Amino acid sequence: MSTLLTARGGLSATALPPARTLTYAARWRHERAGGGGTMLWMVMLAQAVAGDAGYEQVRALAQRDEASLAPAAYAEMLDSMSRAGGASFTRCMPTPAPQALAPFTVVLQLDAHGRVVRTWREGEEAVARCVDAGFVGKTLFVPPKAPFHAAFEFQVQP
Repeated sequence: MSTLLTARGGLSATALPPARTLTYAARWRHERAGGGGTMLWMVMLAQAVAGDAGYEQVRALAQRDEASLAPAAYAEMLDSMSRAGGASFTRCMPTPAPQALAPFTVVLQLDAHGRVVRTWREGEEAVARCVDAGFVGKTLFVPPKAPFHAAFEFQVQP
């Protein structure tokens, strides 16, 4: 059994309030202000919806963003993600290593400097949560645009 670390699509989000909560807060402010501030309410609603992107949405963004890279930039992305993910994986793996480990994926959102500003994760094992946390705040490669989404995928190959 060998271990394969690849960059592809991912899941689970950092904790943000549900869009419904922000919508109610915006509506309360709107009503309290005497009906004014409709534009503010609409902006807050748009931010709530965009900020609460689901796993499938960000995985699709990661696939799109990764596919847009030139081969040299793609190789640089893979190298930087492998270094950061591999270091986290080494730190997170229990001793003794388990006989089986479920596959997981972490989707990363990078800023213009290549710093990981948000993650989503598919997989709930302790190792997956630990690797996810290990990416937060790390600087990877400088992407051609921001925000840029990339995915780190772990799976065991027979």
